Amino acid sequence: MTAEEKRKVQEGFNFLVEFENIQNIFLPELKKWLSGVKDPRNLQYTTYPAELLLYVMIIKHATGLFSMRRMTEKLNNDNAIQNMKEILGLPFLEKLPHHDTINDFLKGLEISELEEIRIKIIKKLLQDTRFHQFMIRANRLSKGKNGCWSIIVDGTCLYSFNQRHCEHCLTRTHKNKKGEQWTEYYHNVLEFKLRLGDMVMSIHTEFIENETTDISKQDCELNAFYRAEKALAANLEGIPVCLQADSLYACEPVFQICTKNHWDFLIRLKDNRLKTVTRLFKESKNKDKVKWKITQKNKKTGEDTIFHSYFANEIEYKKGKINVLEVVEMQLDGKEHKLPKRFFFITSFKITKNNQLHLALQGRARWKIENEGFNRQKNSAMNIQHLNCHDYDAMKNHYLLSQISDILMQLYEKGVELFKVIKKTVKEKAEDLLEVIRTHRLTVSDLKNMKKNRQVLIT
Repeated sequence: MTAEEKRKVQEGFNFLVEFENIQNIFLPELKKWLSGVKDPRNLQYTTYPAELLLYVMIIKHATGLFSMRRMTEKLNNDNAIQNMKEILGLPFLEKLPHHDTINDFLKGLEISELEEIRIKIIKKLLQDTRFHQFMIRANRLSKGKNGCWSIIVDGTCLYSFNQRHCEHCLTRTHKNKKGEQWTEYYHNVLEFKLRLGDMVMSIHTEFIENETTDISKQDCELNAFYRAEKALAANLEGIPVCLQADSLYACEPVFQICTKNHWDFLIRLKDNRLKTVTRLFKESKNKDKVKWKITQKNKKTGEDTIFHSYFANEIEYKKGKINVLEVVEMQLDGKEHKLPKRFFFITSFKITKNNQLHLALQGRARWKIENEGFNRQKNSAMNIQHLNCHDYDAMKNHYLLSQISDILMQLYEKGVELFKVIKKTVKEKAEDLLEVIRTHRLTVSDLKNMKKNRQVLIT
């Protein structure tokens, strides 16, 4: 498509109307949830309602504004103010809040308030039958007729400092080539993300943090997982779940947690983990190699991907039994095969010849938390590694708002028909949305279009 053709297709298209439309279709109660947070301020001395402060931050992340100062500069013009007035129904709004006002609000806001909004968003999406196509479907050992939802867990680093930021900092010592040592102070986070096709949406966050500076052993990813279990189990009660994770989670305590909560699991296994299981698998694996050739194309070569697999069920491990799937993935490079990639997975699913391909593809999709998740939020959108406020509680609230905004943006990117015709990067979509907010005012016709209920196809 030429530049002229793209211009004609986009002519008259309002990105802000579509952004609001997607919210009204999938999450019609979002604004109500934002207005219902427990406001920590003395309401006698407040100018801006809580929903405005929160929604301005959601727009900040959605439009790719890097810093709080830049948000104040870009959004505080007449058009943006008028648009926020119409969207939130605030007839007396004269200007948008300064970033210091928002930070002061986020310092006092209980983190649980945003966590509750996020889980409401997720549960609303899980009720939508348009997303049921993305469930994992296999012969399940736990309850559930229609499959289960993929929840991927992994950790990442958010912020790094040369000096101590707060008492909750994690630390590590580095040594340069000259033998000189220096200490790095940093904050990590453990994320549980719901995978819906190519979308990965934050469902629970556990901050990896030291309680004080005077500790004998630092907090770590697995400890954060064990802490998160109770809240996650309560939020997911009655919802069929398959936990996906890397080989760090291939251990008995994790298996016990999954069994207790009736979660299935599909976990990557590497040679240095569960050596006894690996040995028993190699001794007893199915000798009949099953070969698939599927139509999934390699984006670079256009060639098919070929899979080979082996599996063994009910391998004894301590007090229980687990199932092991070995997958060898091969891609053609011209007429020659590239070097094969070999993957092992342990799972609660009983593996059969009929479901092994499905499980292999589901297991390989775990990497989406890195690409569509952390990499997207760090390098293409959300700017989650930018420290918007040094206050520790505000820092957490900023991060949670970025996760809520990312959910909305993924729905927007997948739900707008124009983006299926014109290919745009994540950054370009954010820039287009910001441009409309700053340069166009919502008309009466726009507001009517925002209230229309229409079908949206998510693929």
